[in-house]
Amino acid sequence: GMSGTNISNPLAGPAVSPTYTVPVTDVNGCTATDQVRVTVDEDGPVFNCPPNQIFDADPGECRTQVTLPTVTATDNCTGAVSVAQASGPVTGDFVSVGTQTVIYEASDGNGNTSLCAFDVVVRDTSAPEISCPQSQTIVAGPNCNAAVRYRQPTARDNCILASINRISGPASLDILNVGVHPVVYTATDNLGQSDTCTFTI
Repeated sequence: GMSGTNISNPLAGPAVSPTYTVPVTDVNGCTATDQVRVTVDEDGPVFNCPPNQIFDADPGECRTQVTLPTVTATDNCTGAVSVAQASGPVTGDFVSVGTQTVIYEASDGNGNTSLCAFDVVVRDTSAPEISCPQSQTIVAGPNCNAAVRYRQPTARDNCILASINRISGPASLDILNVGVHPVVYTATDNLGQSDTCTFTI
């Protein structure tokens, strides 16, 4: 049998780690005793979980190649801790503008597990580039006015170009009186970043 405070119903838990004396008797009546300490591990490994990782997209690109920190974990008990990535990008991946979540799982030798999650954020910091037509001079007719015609401005963006809008000035095919008429256009991407160009008629 065993001797201890809970000899009839031995108990052990995270808050209770009792020590029991265990006697052993062989067929010849020889005996020996030893002590056994019962410890219950219900604690999962503790991660050294990195903060969110933020990158800027490469110039002219809508993505970048990421380098991510090494994720480690320790445990309150002895033995190896297994750490494995469950989802998300890894070092060397090209990640597009936006947010992706990286998840790691750690497990100890007693079946306890823990999770670590952090975001990989790639930002678009490049505004669109807009190109206006050249300024032009138009000769007015007998009524001191003339119809204006110009090509529409063009724009490009490394990710998503949302719009090209005329902010002020006459539109193509408008009838203009004699004078100088500035025309302003703006290109905007899906993040609200913009570029403006101006020409005169």
